[in-house]
Parts: sequence; C-alpha cells; structure tokens
Amino acid sequence: ARAKGQVVTCLLIRCFKSRNIFAHVVPQNGDDENHYCAKLAAGDIEWLGHIEIIIKTDNERSIVALGHRVAKHLREWEPLENVQAGSPAAYESQPNGGTEVGVKTARGLFRTLELCLEQRLGKYVPVDHELVPWLLEHTCILLNAKGRGHDGLTSWERIKGRTFNQLLLGFGETVLYKL
Repeated sequence: ARAKGQVVTCLLIRCFKSRNIFAHVVPQNGDDENHYCAKLAAGDIEWLGHIEIIIKTDNERSIVALGHRVAKHLREWEPLENVQAGSPAAYESQPNGGTEVGVKTARGLFRTLELCLEQRLGKYVPVDHELVPWLLEHTCILLNAKGRGHDGLTSWERIKGRTFNQLLLGFGETVLYKL
C-alpha cells in the first residue's frame, strides 16, 4: 500500500501525563541521516516543558534507534534532570496501550476531517497530497485544544494552565476579510 501511494509514514508522540498528541508525516520509518524525525519529536517534547522524560517505543529497531536519538537531542538542547529511552519486553503490547489509543483517536478524527474536506472541495484528496501533513497537524491541534478528558480539562489546559483562547477554523475553509 505504501508503494502504491495509499499510505504515508507518520510519527505520533503522546504524552501520558497530559494526554497531548503530536503527529507528523515523515519521509521514512525511524531516524534518517539529517535526524529530521528526531528533531521533530524533540521539539514536541520540549514544547511540553517536562523536566523528567521517559521515551517509550516499540521494539522495532528503527524506532528504538529513533528513541535513543531523540533522547540524545533532548540532553543536548535542554538542561533536563532525567531523560531515559526504553522499550517494552518482547511481544508485550500492554505498555504501549496509551499510544495505541492516541493513534486510534488521531486516525479517527483525521479520517473525519479528510472526508469533510473532500466533500467541501468536491474532489478526492490523495494521501500523498501536500495538504495531508497540514491536516494531520491540524487534527492534533483540535484534539489537544478542544478534546476534554475525564477531569474536564483539555490537554492544552493540563500543560499551559489556561484555556486555548485562539479562534479555530475548519480546515480548508474560506476566510473573508477586509483590510
């Protein structure tokens, strides 16, 4: 499916404490020679503002290497008290359950927003189109800023300590303005 252009590779980061989700379309699975994926992940983790971090990945070799590279970037950028990278025991899926929930949530809202955009445009949007990475990040902004948890707070409120006070528009909507 990936060779046919029906699937894109995505990097999803989820903070277990605040329930924030970040997702990016990336060129390949794992780390690359320019460390693009590692820098994206480190930037998202830095935005969260935590001083103690445990980076959990699955046991795929490329993802484990990416986790170690992200930890290395975080140690260089920020004076963090504790940065660790680890992975669960072999064939153990329970520790990554929270991440799987994040993937399912982001995928569901992304699919809804994509279908809404296609209906608004009256055209099919292929997964390799330039809009898809923007739509994926917009999906995460909506989840973080508007999705409420069991405690009544959004992920944004848990990290920033205040509500998200910016106007959010539908993806691909026309905005009329006058200078």
